Amino acid sequence: MSGRLQQPVLIQQQQNQHQHQHQHQQQANQQQRAAGEVAGCYGCPGLVDQRDIVWPKLQVLKAKYLHDMEQLYKLITSFDSRSLNAEHVLKLHHYKEVVHRALTYLRVTRERLPLEFNQEILEVFGKQIVMIIETFKRKPDTAATSTMSKSSASHADGKI
Repeated sequence: MSGRLQQPVLIQQQQNQHQHQHQHQQQANQQQRAAGEVAGCYGCPGLVDQRDIVWPKLQVLKAKYLHDMEQLYKLITSFDSRSLNAEHVLKLHHYKEVVHRALTYLRVTRERLPLEFNQEILEVFGKQIVMIIETFKRKPDTAATSTMSKSSASHADGKI
């Protein structure tokens, strides 16, 4: 009789184990679907990888603005913040961070381009670069800025 009691317990344990494995598999599938939806489902059959669209346009931005952005970063980092008031120091620090981030994206390899870097983000990114360069071109207070202005003038009117 104890054999009969053990048999239902074994069956119950097997069913519990099977149910647990099934739930685990469902959770894994849901996570994969959610990750694909969030990331635009890159690599999903039949869908275009956004990087295939964004990468060539990013290379155009790189060709037009990388040199100017590098020069601008050098200019910003060379300012003596001791001669500036607190508000200007904060603005300078903000621009330094923004230009540094922009340089990171302009220098990124295709493989390291974030999946979420889509066409909308690229468009905003390009406008931000142009705005930053235009902002510093308007400030004729240093020779370095005016030199940069002349070199970027021919690039500022380009479109992606």
